[in-house]
Amino acid sequence: MIIENADLIFIYKETFLLLFVAAPLLSFIGIHMVARDRVLETYALTQGVSFSFLLLQTTLYTLGLNLFVGLSYLYGVFAIALIALVLKYLLRFFHRQKSSFYFMGGLSFMGFSYALVSFFPFLEPHLSRTFMGDLVTASSSQSVLVAMLFIPLLLVCFNLRFLWRRDTLNLALFGREAQLAKNSKLSFDIVSLVTLSVSILTLGHLYTLALTLMAPLIINALSRLSFNSFVLSCLGIGLMSSLLGLLFSLLWPGLSTVPLILVILVLTSTTFGAVNRILST
Repeated sequence: MIIENADLIFIYKETFLLLFVAAPLLSFIGIHMVARDRVLETYALTQGVSFSFLLLQTTLYTLGLNLFVGLSYLYGVFAIALIALVLKYLLRFFHRQKSSFYFMGGLSFMGFSYALVSFFPFLEPHLSRTFMGDLVTASSSQSVLVAMLFIPLLLVCFNLRFLWRRDTLNLALFGREAQLAKNSKLSFDIVSLVTLSVSILTLGHLYTLALTLMAPLIINALSRLSFNSFVLSCLGIGLMSSLLGLLFSLLWPGLSTVPLILVILVLTSTTFGAVNRILST
């Protein structure tokens, strides 16, 4: 059976390409989110993106339109990213109670999403899509399109890595967000929100949050690494977990792809962090 299912690897080559680009991009964004203590903000924003997608789908349905088919998918993605950017700066008005407010905001967006589905039952498949994604069921053209969206974002991250690293370390050590350069803050916000929006609409909420936050949180808690080593370990573990999870789910069709990726990610991150902690003592 494994040999027969091995043919699926070639069939899903576009999906492997997508994960090869998406995993390091999400991990890189997550490294800075965790180091900047924006975990709950990320959670709230991802829930806001999911709710915005459902709300936009409801509006388009009443108008008889669909922005999420073919090349018009780009317009839908950037509309969601723009909404998320507005939400991000609205949430920051509550910076004094930001942790509790972000948690409350995330739960509120989740509740709004399910309430919207109860009023408009046709949204139920869309809600399932935003949570689990359509990693295996996505068409080859959609996988290539999203990969082509992620590649320039990954290049932007690479070009701005030193600027973002300086600001991330400044925030982690001194908590001085006001001293950050405006172009650095804006570029990071735009890249992170576009990345999260595209990922949620394609790969799903579960995969996006897992790849963005799981490895950085676990490795940061267990290990004692320099920032560069921390970045490389998170990127490597995120990429390896994504590719292995997809590979195993194709070889053994009874296994779900995204939950399997999550299990591999948690086990690998925990093992790596624990071993590093033991060796560094």
